[in-house]
Amino acid sequence: MVQLPNARDLARSHPWVAVLAATALTVGLVELVSITSGAPSHRFLLWNLFLAWIPLPLAAGAYVAQRLGLGLPALVPLLGAWLLFLPNAPYIVTDLIHFGELNGGIPAELDLATLIAAAAAGLLVGFASLYIAQRVIGRRYGPAASRLTVIAALVLASIGVYLGRVLRWNSWDALAHPEGVVSDVLTRIANPLVFHEAWAGIVVFAVFLLASYAYAVRLAIVPVRPETRRAR
Repeated sequence: MVQLPNARDLARSHPWVAVLAATALTVGLVELVSITSGAPSHRFLLWNLFLAWIPLPLAAGAYVAQRLGLGLPALVPLLGAWLLFLPNAPYIVTDLIHFGELNGGIPAELDLATLIAAAAAGLLVGFASLYIAQRVIGRRYGPAASRLTVIAALVLASIGVYLGRVLRWNSWDALAHPEGVVSDVLTRIANPLVFHEAWAGIVVFAVFLLASYAYAVRLAIVPVRPETRRAR
């Protein structure tokens, strides 16, 4: 009789299953909400999820470029674009603030489940891209540099989420209106006490992302060890 792997073993052996499953679940729930309510109240989550997926092909492109030996001229723009769009992935977590605001006639449980599924999908796809980028950096500069990349990327992503959620900047604005984005960031760096609530939120969110990423990597990457029984 063929035994199916349990969820933990499946996540470790096939981490992409979790990413694709969470994305498919989100799409399905959004469509269910639209059918149930008769209104596209949660369709914005699909756009946000599309943006969250952008860093993944960029990181994968950097990985392929490295394997082909293309060097820094290829890696720098790919990883730079990856870092620019990375905040779109954890940004979806902040969409949980819409709970109860958009559920025109749908059960609260369905509303919450849809928002949580979208947040989980955003985190998983963002972490997948980060793991690939971490491997690219580690392969070129060593494990210490790869760990620093994770910390720096998630701190910058947290700042990016703040810029998007609170100041309403987006990734495109970094290219279209760089002076405005840079001005807002420098103002908050120069006046940390005035913007202490902003920095507190950024730090808390960064710690959340770091802890979540560390657990996700441990769950998905660490090989499953067979349990041994004690001899009696």
